[in-house]
Amino acid sequence: MSNSFEEHDITDERLQLTESAKASRSNRLAESNRILWKQNRCLRYYDIDGSDFTELLETLNLGQYENIELSTRKFLIDYPELMKRYDLRDEYEIHNLLKRFMQKKKIRRWFSVVCPVCSSAYSIKTAQ
Repeated sequence: MSNSFEEHDITDERLQLTESAKASRSNRLAESNRILWKQNRCLRYYDIDGSDFTELLETLNLGQYENIELSTRKFLIDYPELMKRYDLRDEYEIHNLLKRFMQKKKIRRWFSVVCPVCSSAYSIKTAQ
């Protein structure tokens, strides 16, 4: 038995994923709290549920912003050591983490978090 990885070309169409199956699996992965998405639909393991984000959220102090777009690149530039401690490697990961985290919490103000490279943004408002 060989320990080397070998690539195989799957030519049997019955073994290939359809585009709808790929999209469905991508959506299921996107919901996982153990994955962060990166540019070009890449992903990596990141244990969101097993981490304490108190320092991150206190430092970013997102509650101070109202009716404003926040660039995740700004957080990466302004807080490099903090991002390193949380192993957040680029603006895509920060965007993805904040989006997931904020959707679970009650935020009392309108604001957007923007990934400047991918131009993806989301706004969150909850009832007061």
